[in-house]
Amino acid sequence: MVERLVVIGGDAAGMSAASQARKRRKPDALEIIAFERGHFTSYSACGIPYWIGGVVDGPDALVARDPQTFREKHAIDVRIRHEVVEIDLDRREVVARALDDGNKETRTGFDQLVYATGAVPVAPRWPGSDARGVFGVQTLDDGAAVREYVDTERPERAVVVGAGYIGVEMAEALVRHGLEVTVLDRAGQPMSTLDPDMGALVHEAMEGLGIDVRTGGSITALYTVLADGDDTADPIVDTARAIVDGHIILSRALAEQGVFPAIDVGRSLSRVMSDIIGPEHTEAARTFRRLWSVYEENRDLILMGAYKDGSDPVIDAAVAHHPLILEFLRQGQKELVNLNVSVTQLVDNFGA
Repeated sequence: MVERLVVIGGDAAGMSAASQARKRRKPDALEIIAFERGHFTSYSACGIPYWIGGVVDGPDALVARDPQTFREKHAIDVRIRHEVVEIDLDRREVVARALDDGNKETRTGFDQLVYATGAVPVAPRWPGSDARGVFGVQTLDDGAAVREYVDTERPERAVVVGAGYIGVEMAEALVRHGLEVTVLDRAGQPMSTLDPDMGALVHEAMEGLGIDVRTGGSITALYTVLADGDDTADPIVDTARAIVDGHIILSRALAEQGVFPAIDVGRSLSRVMSDIIGPEHTEAARTFRRLWSVYEENRDLILMGAYKDGSDPVIDAAVAHHPLILEFLRQGQKELVNLNVSVTQLVDNFGA
């Protein structure tokens, strides 16, 4: 009777196990089925940054044996784009989901089972980690996603979080694409697995490639970088603020005035706001920011009484609207505010 071996995972460990099993038992004695949720089998994950950087052609150059080779030369039934979602030990079956066929699920029995899915990287649970333009680098499919994004979107800047082997290699790869690259790491030097003096040499070499290396800091979110105290010019904070789609700056002075949330609307910024709101909302927001900024720039003169009404129509407008601005900004700490109501108030008070 022909037995069946099912292998879950089609990279190095899984396909090595399948190949060794085939050497020991011929197809008439052992059927082998391997499930792989990605597009590739038996590839060199270490070479992904070099493919992204254009040092090697890929992804075929990184694949030792493709699914067709396993099928034709080794009689191993490799089923790519199939994710095993359940193992039923009582019935000795696995449930596989066909990712390219409407997620259709099928059950496959086994006599022997090899579970070789590989490790899952520990990714910090940062807010915004699932945003567009944020990537991990573990599989060839990950590499393909980065390559496609770089080739089609033509980004100008990149931040690499982590300065281990892959982080350093990815930074070099992105530099080769002409990106301005910053590497962030909480350790004192890149490559913390090396001795400090060797890490210093790596640091120097990276800077020689034009990579901006920032060490000794930590990131709490991908869209929100918190600075300790009032130092918003902190190097890591300043770098992150320069590349994200927007930033919010909190003001201690506003908090002391009883404004909650204490957001400095003049210094905060959204680069995508005009793309997601209507023209009326956009114009009212611009007027609001302009009046706010003018008042803040002339606050001392106004409060000291040194400014004379009628001297400047723009300052006059800022003074006249200031009570409305403060009323609009203030919110009770337990008060719920409806977005549509807020937008209506903004347009009514500051629209054209």
